[in-house]
Amino acid sequence: MESHISRATLQKAERLRGQRPFQLLRQLGSTHQEGPLRVRALFFQVRVEPYPIRVAFSVTRRAYRKAHDRNRFRRLLREAYRRQKNDFWAALPKGELWLWWQGESTSSPLSLAAVQELMKRLFWQVLRQCTTF
Repeated sequence: MESHISRATLQKAERLRGQRPFQLLRQLGSTHQEGPLRVRALFFQVRVEPYPIRVAFSVTRRAYRKAHDRNRFRRLLREAYRRQKNDFWAALPKGELWLWWQGESTSSPLSLAAVQELMKRLFWQVLRQCTTF
């Protein structure tokens, strides 16, 4: 487990895949939004997977009509998460957290620093809600 924390990579096993996790996030997850970034989160008291946080990233066509704009924003989301992943893992209490980061429309392109700041604020909102249960 310790080897996962020291590496700032995004492994395939850390990503949410398949229909079932997304159905559960839509039905049972809480939604938080700030600016052009939305996160759906679902916290489990018991960890089943080897990774404490599992993530997914999406950007809708409605938000960004051109594929290269959607791809750029999705890359920014992944990079912002990857850089802060160790801090997020350290702050998470025992259990497992699923996060689905979604990009919404914005009038001007965001920098990596701006996306990181938004992501950090939303993560702390989610974490406060998780610890109140």
